[in-house]
Amino acid sequence: MAAFGLAKQSWGVLREHPKLAWFPIIAILGAVVALVFDAVLFIVVLLGDAAITSQFGHSRGASGAGAAAVVLVILIATYLAAVVSSLCRAALIFETNTVLVNPNAQVSVANGFGGAFRRLPALLGWSAIQAVVGSVVSFVKDESSLLGGLVDLAWNVVSFLALPFLVLDGRGPVESLKLSSATLKDRWGDNLKLNLGLSSALVVAVIVIGLPAGGVMWLGEKAGWPILVSIAAIVGLICFAVVALVISTLTSILRTAFYRSVMDNQIPAAFAQDQDQQAQFQQLVSFR
Repeated sequence: MAAFGLAKQSWGVLREHPKLAWFPIIAILGAVVALVFDAVLFIVVLLGDAAITSQFGHSRGASGAGAAAVVLVILIATYLAAVVSSLCRAALIFETNTVLVNPNAQVSVANGFGGAFRRLPALLGWSAIQAVVGSVVSFVKDESSLLGGLVDLAWNVVSFLALPFLVLDGRGPVESLKLSSATLKDRWGDNLKLNLGLSSALVVAVIVIGLPAGGVMWLGEKAGWPILVSIAAIVGLICFAVVALVISTLTSILRTAFYRSVMDNQIPAAFAQDQDQQAQFQQLVSFR
């Protein structure tokens, strides 16, 4: 229940400062742009490979060059996606920190990205770590979805405060990861429950949205109304995207609030409105 209680408090922060939701929206748009760029790059590689093959035939060297180019495109795509995600999350954390320190402050998208870009070298390093971990998790999930899920969950627990330390405390990516792990090591069980709670919220959303949408799509298919199937699919995807966006924003708000509690040795005012929430916070973060 701690996850839902703290998510409610985070929702209060988002409701007071709705512009915070712009950062995940920009992240989605940035991911689309990155995807288009990667697609164009992939097409160029395929055309180049076809040209080499037509000139030199299916030689071992030509095939090897084509395979290497495809691998390079995949690596670039993975890293570019991680950079876009890290920049937008960093900007969100920067502005969330501003309103937690000063509740009367106004959220500025430009100011948030300004703060993120000032930490660009460290964020590029962090993005590399994220890309490697993401690739490992994907590989493990291909072999075993259960084991892959556990590895992903463990990474989320260990790295929960890494980005706030990197963005707000001026730390390097590796040092931020170590600080995050050290800060939460005595409360790893509670932090694990929090991450499970946040993940379960997304699963519940998938069920709540997916069942009605799937039912309408099934009825539309049986009735021979393809337009109904299309509408139900589009509405379901939009609803899921909105829920995922909100949960992503709330998670970043929580990360920043935990960071502030560690640095200030007290719970942020927005999360200290009643004793129950204070107790939940103290279960998750050990004060210095």
